[in-house]
Amino acid sequence: MGKVISAFVVATILLSTTSFILESMQSFAKRPDLCEDLRAAGEPLTVEACEPVPHESFFYIEAACILIFTVEYLARLLTCHAEPALGETPTLRVLHYARMPLNIVDLLAVAPFYLGFIIGNSVSSLRVLRLARVLRLFKLAKHHGGMRLCLEAMMRSGFPLAILMFFNVIVGIIFACVMFFVEGQRFSVAPQFTQPRTDMFNNTVPAPFPTGVFVRIDAQGEHEVQTPFRSIPIALWWAFSTMTTVGYGDIVPTTLPGKIVGVMCFYCGVILLALPIGVLSSNFENAYSQASSHSQGCLLMSTFGIAPRDPQSLRPRQSETALVKPVCFQDLRRKQSEEKIKKKFPTWWLTTSHVSVPAISSAKTAVRAADPKVNVQQMQPARGSRWFPEEEVSWSRQLFLIMSDPGSSRASNVVSWFVTAVIMVATVSMLLESLPEFNVTPAECKPWPEITIASCRPVPRPAFEYVELVCMIVFTIDYVLRLALVHRALPQDIGLVEKEVGRLKMTWKYAIQVLNLVDFFAIAPYYISLSGLYQGSTAALRVLRLVRVFRLLKSPKLRDGVEMIINIVGDSLPGILSVFSLTSIVCILFSSSLWIAEGTEYSVSAFPNEYPLGVYIRPTKYGYGVEPTPFTSISHCFWWFFVTATTVGYGDEYPTTTLGRLTAIGSFYAGIVLVAIKLTIVGRALKRQFPQWNGQAA
Repeated sequence: MGKVISAFVVATILLSTTSFILESMQSFAKRPDLCEDLRAAGEPLTVEACEPVPHESFFYIEAACILIFTVEYLARLLTCHAEPALGETPTLRVLHYARMPLNIVDLLAVAPFYLGFIIGNSVSSLRVLRLARVLRLFKLAKHHGGMRLCLEAMMRSGFPLAILMFFNVIVGIIFACVMFFVEGQRFSVAPQFTQPRTDMFNNTVPAPFPTGVFVRIDAQGEHEVQTPFRSIPIALWWAFSTMTTVGYGDIVPTTLPGKIVGVMCFYCGVILLALPIGVLSSNFENAYSQASSHSQGCLLMSTFGIAPRDPQSLRPRQSETALVKPVCFQDLRRKQSEEKIKKKFPTWWLTTSHVSVPAISSAKTAVRAADPKVNVQQMQPARGSRWFPEEEVSWSRQLFLIMSDPGSSRASNVVSWFVTAVIMVATVSMLLESLPEFNVTPAECKPWPEITIASCRPVPRPAFEYVELVCMIVFTIDYVLRLALVHRALPQDIGLVEKEVGRLKMTWKYAIQVLNLVDFFAIAPYYISLSGLYQGSTAALRVLRLVRVFRLLKSPKLRDGVEMIINIVGDSLPGILSVFSLTSIVCILFSSSLWIAEGTEYSVSAFPNEYPLGVYIRPTKYGYGVEPTPFTSISHCFWWFFVTATTVGYGDEYPTTTLGRLTAIGSFYAGIVLVAIKLTIVGRALKRQFPQWNGQAA
């Protein structure tokens, strides 16, 4: 019953969050009719009359969700007095329970809805309510094991992280002050800033800065331009975006001293980032290992990537620690299966000449897992040293193995590298074909007004058509031969576990394998275009030819490394997915905060010509004017968050308000923490798998 209630509450939280995101989109909002009435009557427009409002259905969804949250919160609050562990008296138990952080979040999740009826519907009150609704996302922490594990690692790292973040702030302030004094202290009353100007129609334009402005030298070192470093807080925004390697590019130094300060800020930021990442990674790995060491924790972590609900209750008592060792039932089953595999696949079996490459791969993996001391790198089959496969098999199977199995003989290896070379030629040809230098305009192209897209669209040079034809002949012969001969091979030659398979079934099983489907879709577009059934561009499907390179992974030398990578990904994937779900919650949190800071101020007078009915605005990046905001909805802010949290910082979208920049600084460090946790999970899996792959595990 508890799981059902928990799932229902999670579904309600997701519904409320989705409604909140959709509510911010302009496509789900409607402009009041009063705005058009005022415009038709020639009266001045107002923000209250013209600002779009969400559809009324969102209010009913919000009311239903709030009702569920309220009932759930009151039910827990009214029954917590029966829990003796919370306190001595019922009153103390209720007070202690209400003061818990997650229960405070529950209260803050419902309070804004009722507060709205008290403070009214003014613009300022609506912003406060919208910001408070973001806190509802933290309710998911009670129902998300991976999020609890990450929070536990952060709690363990709390004091060291606080000290290191304090040093980050101090160093950031120092660089901000230096940059402000280097590029923001020069004042100018030059005529280009203080004198009125005349436009092309001889109209007088007021001076942009009639009382003067702070300036700096431009990047070319020739002219004075207004400086963006007009205060230390703005310089602090530059310092944090530089130290975290985000680098939006909205504010950059142009003078030589400023660039020197910028270079020093780069390296100081990288050094200071390495310290909290190391502390957090170490504590997360300890928490991850501790959760995985117990049977329930191991089962949850390996299957779902989440920690047990109460790790403290799952640990053995101190008196039992020396006698009882926690057992992971999944590890026990793995050991039992490894013993069976080791009996089934002895090490000498790997050196026989009649075993197929897929079977050898599975056997080597099993032996490596069962006995890490065995160096499987030295267990290469002797069959690869021959020029042709076994003489006792039929010629059709020999030809199939030559065409499909690079490790079966030297001839098959030569064929594999030849096909790979053709793939590379086709790929390079496709890349060069896209360059304008290798395209020509057709002779049929006529100037305006007879110009058309069909007659003037540039086409590749004829040489590319011949290269394409030769490559397609090679690909077709390779695919058709393998498909025509597969029924003469053994089931284990194509990775099947059945001992006896019919010819048609074997051909079908082989044809629907992933790499063979890639082979089919790599050649099909060419023949479709020749038949005239499709006249559009097939460039997107031609990219599939590059995927054929993965056939090289059949080589024994590459296969072992690929197996290690696959094992690392398999071990890391549950934890990474769990952390990514936490990343999604943090994304919605910061995106909502940025939208409230940068996308909720409406104006009907800022751009009367471009937007006669009004538009959402924000300050310009230098703070001397206003501009239409690019952050028009919460979903639009998702792109900004991932670009910022991964420290890519394209610079196409960035905040300009003080609250927006504070939100961005928080997303800098939140993104770094989340990336560090993912790297810790992958690094932990690598430390487990690499010694086994290298034959050095104890």
